[in-house]
Amino acid sequence: MNKDTLLAIIREEGDHEEFNHAGHGCIIRRACSVAEIEKSPRIDEYNGIYWCGYVQIPKTHPLCKEDVTSLECHGGVTFRGARFLPKDPKWYIGFDCAHLGDRSSLKEMGFGELYCNKAYVINETKRLAEQIVDYLVEESVR
Repeated sequence: MNKDTLLAIIREEGDHEEFNHAGHGCIIRRACSVAEIEKSPRIDEYNGIYWCGYVQIPKTHPLCKEDVTSLECHGGVTFRGARFLPKDPKWYIGFDCAHLGDRSSLKEMGFGELYCNKAYVINETKRLAEQIVDYLVEESVR
């Protein structure tokens, strides 16, 4: 996918969306806003076009302290903690789409990079929310 096509997709997708799934608030955000990307003097090399997905959990949720490696999402869980508001009692578990093989800039690197689009990240975030619900169910059976 060339730079112009990808930039058109990025503009159309926007850079933020919030939704609820499986009883959890979910947020997807682009690493940098579309406006930041477009005003960069070195737009081809700007590393911030990728999405991140987050699922809200209460600070008392066992996954705030326990191992999260059993949760499956794109590239694995890469974030756990307070994210958007310092005094917000909710914590977030999340992932990013900036791993080896992911396209995180407009510059074409030439080794089969995958651009994880908005729809893909929404689905991965929903899948993560479902696993968080399943974790509590499994925890209550133990």
